[in-house]
Amino acid sequence: MAGLAWLVAAAVPVSYVPANFVSAWGAMAKFTVTREAVPAPPVMLVGLNGERRDIRTLQGKVVLINFWATWCTPCIKEMPGLAELQRTFGPDRFEVITVSVDKDGAPRVRAAMARHGIELYSYVDPDSFIMKVFDAPAVPTTMLIDHNGMVRGRMLGGARWGSDAARDLIARYLAEAGV
Repeated sequence: MAGLAWLVAAAVPVSYVPANFVSAWGAMAKFTVTREAVPAPPVMLVGLNGERRDIRTLQGKVVLINFWATWCTPCIKEMPGLAELQRTFGPDRFEVITVSVDKDGAPRVRAAMARHGIELYSYVDPDSFIMKVFDAPAVPTTMLIDHNGMVRGRMLGGARWGSDAARDLIARYLAEAGV
């Protein structure tokens, strides 16, 4: 959503971020937290097989929504780390949602996922509508949504999602949720 106020993590009180977050600066350096949490936009995700999923059904989970494209090298490089987070924190309390903005839609995404061994399921947004609604300026961009459906932060650019700092970040929001 346009006009969201973002605050660089370095300016956030240390009590707000996990201990490893600051010490592992390189891995999560570009992650920013919202000054004030805002509701995630009520969008409908469209899967590779055309199935629809209302984002509001994810309430109760901590969610990373990753906007990516098959032609984006940083996007492809961060997929194994995102898959590792999904395996680590499991489907009951945490979910990684990947949304491809490839103009060619599902066929191109399926082929790229197979070629690169991407283990995550992807949704498609060939018109970049969902990406625009989330005010994501480029790929990759990853949004963090808390268990109450509130956008709490985002990462612009590629990240090492398999790092200790990333695991600590997700664990912090899971602890806040009490799950």
